[in-house]
Amino acid sequence: MCRHGLYHTTGKIIFIFDTNSKAPQKILLNNVYALEEDAYNRIWIGTAGGINIWDEANQKMYAITANPTNGLITNYIARILRGPDNTMWVSTYQGGLFKTQGDLKNIDLLRFERVSDEFGSEKIVAGANSLWFAMYNDLYRLDLTTGKQEKIEAANSEATKNDIHGLFYSSKNKVWAGTQNGLIEYDPQQNKSNFHAIKTGRDVLISSLNEDNDGNIWGTTNHFVIKYSPLARVTELFPLDQNLPLKSFYSGCSARNPQGELLFGGDNGYLTIQTSRTQLLNFQPKVYITSLAINNKTVNQGDTIGRHVLDRDISIASHLPVDYAHRSIAMQFSSLHYWQPHANIYAYMLEGFDEDWLYTSGQKNFAIYSNLSSGNYTFRVRGSNNYGQWSEQEAVLTIKVKPPLFLSTVFLALYGVLLITSIVIGMRIYSTRLKLQNELNIARIEKQHGEALIQARQQFFTNISHELRTPVSLIMPPIQQLLKQGTLDSTSRSLISLAEKNSHRLLRVINQILDFRKLENDKLEIKISRTNLVAFTHEIQTLFTDKAHRKKINYHFQADLQELPVWMDSEKIETVLFNILSNAFKFTPQGGTIHVNLKQGSPSEGFPDGSAIIEISDSGIGLNAHEKEKIFQPFYQTDEARLMESGTGIGLALASEYIKLHYGQIQVESVKGKGTTFVVQLPLGKHHLPVDSIHEEQELELVATKVPTHLPQKAYRLDLQSNKPLVLLIDDSPDMIEFVQISLAHKYNFISAENGEEGLQKTSSFLPEVIISDVMMPVMDGITFCKKIKENSSTSHIGIILITARTLVTQQAEGIREGADVYITKPFDIDLLEAHIDHLLARKQELTNYLKQILHTPPITTNKENEDEKFVKKVMNVIEANISDPGFGVEQLSEEIGMSASYLYRKLKSLTQLSTNDIIKKYRLKKAAILLRNKGGNVTEIMYEVGFANLSYFSKCFKAEYGLNPKDYQQQLSKSSVDLNL
Repeated sequence: MCRHGLYHTTGKIIFIFDTNSKAPQKILLNNVYALEEDAYNRIWIGTAGGINIWDEANQKMYAITANPTNGLITNYIARILRGPDNTMWVSTYQGGLFKTQGDLKNIDLLRFERVSDEFGSEKIVAGANSLWFAMYNDLYRLDLTTGKQEKIEAANSEATKNDIHGLFYSSKNKVWAGTQNGLIEYDPQQNKSNFHAIKTGRDVLISSLNEDNDGNIWGTTNHFVIKYSPLARVTELFPLDQNLPLKSFYSGCSARNPQGELLFGGDNGYLTIQTSRTQLLNFQPKVYITSLAINNKTVNQGDTIGRHVLDRDISIASHLPVDYAHRSIAMQFSSLHYWQPHANIYAYMLEGFDEDWLYTSGQKNFAIYSNLSSGNYTFRVRGSNNYGQWSEQEAVLTIKVKPPLFLSTVFLALYGVLLITSIVIGMRIYSTRLKLQNELNIARIEKQHGEALIQARQQFFTNISHELRTPVSLIMPPIQQLLKQGTLDSTSRSLISLAEKNSHRLLRVINQILDFRKLENDKLEIKISRTNLVAFTHEIQTLFTDKAHRKKINYHFQADLQELPVWMDSEKIETVLFNILSNAFKFTPQGGTIHVNLKQGSPSEGFPDGSAIIEISDSGIGLNAHEKEKIFQPFYQTDEARLMESGTGIGLALASEYIKLHYGQIQVESVKGKGTTFVVQLPLGKHHLPVDSIHEEQELELVATKVPTHLPQKAYRLDLQSNKPLVLLIDDSPDMIEFVQISLAHKYNFISAENGEEGLQKTSSFLPEVIISDVMMPVMDGITFCKKIKENSSTSHIGIILITARTLVTQQAEGIREGADVYITKPFDIDLLEAHIDHLLARKQELTNYLKQILHTPPITTNKENEDEKFVKKVMNVIEANISDPGFGVEQLSEEIGMSASYLYRKLKSLTQLSTNDIIKKYRLKKAAILLRNKGGNVTEIMYEVGFANLSYFSKCFKAEYGLNPKDYQQQLSKSSVDLNL
C-alpha cells in the first residue's frame, strides 16, 4: 500500500496497479490505504477514490464508487476487513462504517449497509465476533451479531486521555492498543485491562502492532521497533538505523507472512522482521558521571567550589560537598555502548529530592537540580544499551549541601524564641479578632433573618392576595346583579351597598399588594393617557362625601381652573389619591376638617413645563419629625396606626412609588396634634415621556424599570413598548428635526432636543440607541456634547452621528477624535443618513447576537422579551459601555448589573458553561474582530479600544479564539474578499 499505486508480486514478476496502468490493472486512484482478501480469493483495494476488486483468476478489475444505488456515501476508504461470516466491512474516513449485503460473489449486485456514522478510521480490527475500533483516546466494540455499539470504559480509563494510535487482536483473544509510551491490554472475557509502560527515555507513539509465532507483541515507533513479552513483562528495543528511508509508520499497516516474518509498512516502503533470528547482545554497559556544572559553571578536577576543592575527577569521585550558595547542580552521564548512543536509556534519581526514577535518552543524558535545600543527597544513575538491556552497575555520588548562616544553631535558637513570642501575641490577637468576628456573625445572621422574615411576609401577602382575588371577583358580580334588579327594600339595599363598597375596598387592597410586589421585582407596566386632572380629582373626592357626612367632617374641594390636562396613568393616580384621603379620614376626628386643593404650578428646574399640584390637608393627629422621615417606607406604621390595628403599611409607600413613576414628587408637612398636609406634584406636558409626537387621544403602554445606580436623575425610567429603535435628534432648527422625523418615522421612534445641554438630560433619561446631533448650536455645541457622552461610562456605547455645514478635514477630524462614529456634511441625502443609522444599529446587533450565542438564550416566541433576553441586553450594554477600560472586570460588571459576583457567575455559568471573565474576554475579542474586519484602525489602536493593555497578550488571546494573530486576520480577510470576486 502506498500513495503511488499498488505493487503485486508473483514469483519474480511484479505487476503495477495504478491510474496509468492499462486495463485490467488500472485502479481508481493511486492513494491506496487498505487491502483485504475475500472468500473468493479476490483482493479488495481501498483508495481515496473508491474500491477496486482484483479477481486474479479471471484477470478482471472491478470498481465500486459511492452512489445512491449501492448505499456507499463516500469514496475515502480507510480500512477493509473480512468478518467471520466472510462479510466484508468497509471503514471510511468521512462516512462511517459499512458492511456488504447480498451475494458477495456477484460484485455488480453488491450493496452496502451503513452500520455506524460515528467513526471512520484505519484503526479497526476484527475478533471475537466483533469489530474493535478507536476514536481518539476511546476504544469501542461493535457486536456483529446484535449490531450494538459500546464504549470500552475499562480500556479507556487506562488511556488517560492519550490518543490510541494502533490496534491488534491477538491469538490469545486479547485486544492490544498502542498509545503514548505504552500498550493497553484488554481482556474481553473478563472486561479488564492493563497498561504496560514502554520506557525508552523519550516520548514515543506506538502506531502499528502485530504478533509473532511465540505470542510476543511487536510495535513500531519513529525511532524503535518494540518487542514486548506479555508473560515475562519484558521489553526489548530495536533502534532503527538513522539512514533508513522509512521515517514514519502507518497506523494498522502490518502483516505476518507464512514464514513468520512481520511486515510493517511506512511512508517509503515496508520493514521485514525475522522474529526467529532477533537475538540481543548480552552486554551490560557501565555508567559514569562524565561532567559537573555548579551554578551554570563547569567544574573540573582541582577547581574550587566555594570553600571546597574538587580533588579528583567527577567520574571517580564519591562525595561532593557544596556551600548553600552553590546548590544549583548539573551532571552529565554516559554509558560505554557506542553504537547509536542516542538510543541508550538512562534512569536517575536524587535520593532525598526525587520520589521515583526519572528516565531519559542518550539525546538528553544529563540531570539538573536547582536551589536544593540544605541536607544530604545521593545521586544514582543506571543505564542500558540501545536494546533496552539494563546494567546492574550504577554510578553513585553523595552530595552534601551545607546550611546557610541564618539556619545555623544560634539562629535556630533565636528563631525558637521569636516563634514562641509570636505565638503568644498571635493568640491574643486571634482571640480578640475571634470575639469581634462572632459579634459580626451574630449581627449578620440577625440581619439575614430579618430580611428573610420580610421576604417571607411579602411572599405570604402576595400568595394570599392571589388567592383572595378569585373569591372577591366572584362576590362582586352577584352583589351588583342584586342592586340592578331593584326588588330590594331600602334596608336590604343599604346592606348590599355596604357589602359592594367593602368588596371594592378589599379588591383595591389586594391590587395594591400585588402592584407593590411588581414594583419590587421591576416588572410593573403603566398606561399613560391624557386626562383632565380637575374632573378626575373631583370625582375621587366625591367618593368620600358620604364618609365625611357620617363623621361630621368639614370636607371641601377647591380648584383654581376648570381644566388641567396631565399625561398620567389614571388607575395609579386614583390609588395615590384614595390612599391619602383614606389616611386623612382615618386619623381625623369627628368635627375635623379635610381640604382638597388643586392648582397649577409655575415652570421650575424639575418641571420645565410646569406642574399640577394637589394638596390634601387635614386637622388630624399629625406626625412628629421622626415619623415624617419614615412615612413612605414599606410596612411602616405610626404608633397610633398600630393601636388602631388597621392598614397594611404599604399604601403611602405605593403612592410614593407611583408618583416617582410619573416623574413627580410627593411631600408631607405635619405638626403633631395639629394636622397633616400631603402635596402631590405631577409634571405637565409630555417631554418626560419616551416620544415627542404623541397624539392627543393616544394611550401609551410603558414599562417602568429601575434606573442603574450610576444615573442620578429619577428612581425609574419609562420605556416605550415598541420594537422600533429610539433615536435622539439634537438641532436648534425645528424644520430640520421635523424633516428627519417625517422621513424616518416609519422606521424609528424619535425624541428631540434644541441644544447639547438638553440633549445630555434626555440621553440620561431615555438612553437612545443612536444620537443625531448638529455641531453649531447654542448653550452647548455638538463637539462638546459628543465629548461628554463618550466620557460617561453609562452612555459611551451610544452611536453618535454629527451633522454640520463645516466641511474642512480638520473640523471633521476633531469630531471623530471626540468619539463621533459618523460625520455628515450638509446638505445630506436622507438615504445616506438612514444607511448610517442602520449600520450603527447593525454593528451593535452583531455584538448582541454574539453575546446571545455565547449565553445560549432560548428563542423568543412572543412579542415581548423574556427575562433572559432582558438580561442579555443588560449585560451587553454594560460591557459595551466599559469595553475600552482595561480595568473593567467581574467585580465592576456585577456592580453594574446589580447582583453579587458569585450569583452573576452562577447565572452565566448555568446559561453558557462559561465564567463571567471568559464572557468579558470573548466580547472584547469579538469587538476587536469586527473593528479589524471593518478596518477601524491599526492593531495597536484597536487593542486599546477593546480594553487590552498588552499587545502580546492581546495577540495570544486573539489567536486562540480565531486561529490567526490580529494582523494576519485583517490581511487574510482582505485577500479573501478579493479572491471571492474573481
